[in-house]
Amino acid sequence: MSKRILNDVVAKEFFREPAPVLKQPINTKKSKTKAYLFVFIFLAATASFLIFFERKTTVRVSPKRFAIEINKSLQPVFKTIEISDSHSDIFEATKRISRDQFANGTVSIFNKSKDAQVLIASTRLEAPNGNIYRIPKTIVVPGAKSQGGKSVPGSLNVAVAADKPGAQYNAGLLDFTLPGLKGSSKYELVFGRSKTEMTGGSSGEQRIVGRGDVDGALTKLLAEARSGALAVIIKKLPEGEFFIPASLEYIITNESAVPSAGENADKFEFRINGVARGIIINKKVLIKALIGDNPLIQDPFLAGLADIKNLDKLSIKIFGYKFGGSALTIAVSGQAEVELTLDTEDIKEVIVSQNIENAATLLEMFPQIARAEITQKPFWLRPFLRRIPNNPSRIDIIIE
Repeated sequence: MSKRILNDVVAKEFFREPAPVLKQPINTKKSKTKAYLFVFIFLAATASFLIFFERKTTVRVSPKRFAIEINKSLQPVFKTIEISDSHSDIFEATKRISRDQFANGTVSIFNKSKDAQVLIASTRLEAPNGNIYRIPKTIVVPGAKSQGGKSVPGSLNVAVAADKPGAQYNAGLLDFTLPGLKGSSKYELVFGRSKTEMTGGSSGEQRIVGRGDVDGALTKLLAEARSGALAVIIKKLPEGEFFIPASLEYIITNESAVPSAGENADKFEFRINGVARGIIINKKVLIKALIGDNPLIQDPFLAGLADIKNLDKLSIKIFGYKFGGSALTIAVSGQAEVELTLDTEDIKEVIVSQNIENAATLLEMFPQIARAEITQKPFWLRPFLRRIPNNPSRIDIIIE
């Protein structure tokens, strides 16, 4: 074979066109089936999600209510209650008097001499500004002692008062000399130093805390205490107990004025401590005693569920009682607003366990209910799902 023929064969093989690709016809019926299946799965998943997360049952119920006229006398079992309380406020001091007062304080007298020093009553102490203060009684200041090789002066604290009345004798801490020792060797050895400031000096008209000021403060705070005593007790009332308002008392245990009556002041603080006290009765026992025999609720079961909504508004009078006593009589009158109580958790449990779907059945199960309505959410699930949710948390009880 010639070289040319060989080259032509190779070229034909190398540049040969690829075999044509045969296209398969599309199966439109199968594709539509897959799309329908996808849509169905999506809708089913969505419905399941809504059913699981959105499904709720709402139960609206109204308890039975009655108006019962009461006019009864009872001798109930009771207990006493006492709650501590306090009130205070700042008041104006209004009394004015003419009064001369002497400044006073405490001074330490020092004695550096070896011998004890006697200072008689009215001994003068002179301040650097020349003001004189006096010792009211005779004292003996001990002599110096040796301690650790050093001389330690003897000392004695003594109360002193200004020689004359007036605010000019009020002063801070001072050093004092004793004029009576001037000219003797002890003048430099015996001296005084303030232990407290000199206060209380005044003269002329002054404002003081009067007895009338204190009495007025007491009247005001006592009125506040008595008006708030019921709230104090109600706040601390044990659960299930009812306080008899007619037994309410407020007793003052202590009172104080600072500064006290008679002292100089523009204002003073007055405080009272006391106790609010009275008697309490078990609420359920009291309600049952008042209305348990009424024809509307003679059923023992219903009597145990009855509640008087306006119990504190009824007229309740007390006879033959003194705090700490063991017996009393109460007279109760008025129109009681009675309502039968409902336990929402109990209703939920019964609805789930009994699969209650309609209000009529619920009314049969709970005679204390006057009206009931059961609805499901979402509303469009109702034709497909008749059963109540198995989870009580998906049931809302609304008391109207």
